[in-house]
Amino acid sequence: MLLGLACTLPTQLVTLDKPVEESPATKIAGLNRNHQLATEAYAKIDTLASYRQEIQQRLLEPDGGSAEIMLIKERDAAGNLHLTLNSAAGQPQEIYIVEGQAYSYDSDYEGWVAVALPATNGLGQWLGQRGIGAEFNENPAQILAQFGAVPGQASQGTWAGRPARYYELAHIMTEMAAAFDQPIDSLVLNLKGGLWIDEATGALLKSEFALIEEATGQERQHYRLELTEINILPAITLPGPVVDPAAIVAATATAQVWTNLVGEMNFRGTPVTFELIPLTASQRPDSSPLQAEVQILIRQLPDHILRPDNIDPFLTQLRQQLTLSLPRRNLIVTSSGYQGEQVNPETSSLTVVYTFNADLEDFDRAELIFAGPGNPQFAPVPVE
Repeated sequence: MLLGLACTLPTQLVTLDKPVEESPATKIAGLNRNHQLATEAYAKIDTLASYRQEIQQRLLEPDGGSAEIMLIKERDAAGNLHLTLNSAAGQPQEIYIVEGQAYSYDSDYEGWVAVALPATNGLGQWLGQRGIGAEFNENPAQILAQFGAVPGQASQGTWAGRPARYYELAHIMTEMAAAFDQPIDSLVLNLKGGLWIDEATGALLKSEFALIEEATGQERQHYRLELTEINILPAITLPGPVVDPAAIVAATATAQVWTNLVGEMNFRGTPVTFELIPLTASQRPDSSPLQAEVQILIRQLPDHILRPDNIDPFLTQLRQQLTLSLPRRNLIVTSSGYQGEQVNPETSSLTVVYTFNADLEDFDRAELIFAGPGNPQFAPVPVE
């Protein structure tokens, strides 16, 4: 592909309307360098002290419906982030990353809870946990490559009150035909849009473009990225209250012991993070051989896991990572199955009973073990 991303980044846009005597190779080299303009400008966004960024993608479905995703990203001068995701998956979801720690809202505790979010690809993982995968791309340079678009001649403009260079986008096939002085038949899809690049910093301020059917004028895909509140966004702080589930559980005077396990596993190619709370263990009556039942609450599940076609595969995969320990007998047994799952979409949770071939005898507690990435995690389970 002539628009390979390995070309050297340009210092300025190359004008497309070159003299006729220049060779097609020279013209194509200019197109390649022009394409790098968006890559370079996007990389410079984080050189701005602070900003509010909206990224919206809309795709027209074959049945005439449309799927839309919007991600709002706020970044303050200290590098703290506030992310809000709006999609067809459900209610808007938020996460704060303040001083390197991520927080999400937990309705069960009515507060913001610290969550594990790796520094590398943290945003991508957060989106993936919410069922937002390859169909969403926040990098307009990659979208331009997919759409086959290239920036054209620059003109003066403004965005968010800042002087900017505006580059109208054109379809690469049209520009390729012009480079080789060849006519081109009518395209099935036409592209319309442009880039606004900050005069002072070279950062991308806005990018908006759409693919439109030539025959019908129907918009098939739409992409928009725009920055506002540039260098004036207030400091990002966590809304209250911030709660510690472990401290709440410890302070709750009940006969039931709660301990949260943070589960992580790769489900159908997507990383998933959730909470495991073992509630009770009991001997299954009239079972032979003797079976123990452990009731587990699984919370903070992404919406796509709770779809009917995903629940059984998810619970089956999770079963392979669960074992039950009986410390007084120095015995560890694997789960033999599960039953009775109850789904609660409103709280993004489900309750399930896992079975283990074990005799609980007169024990007052057992231990559930989750074998995820890293060291195994243990949680006490009260025996009824």
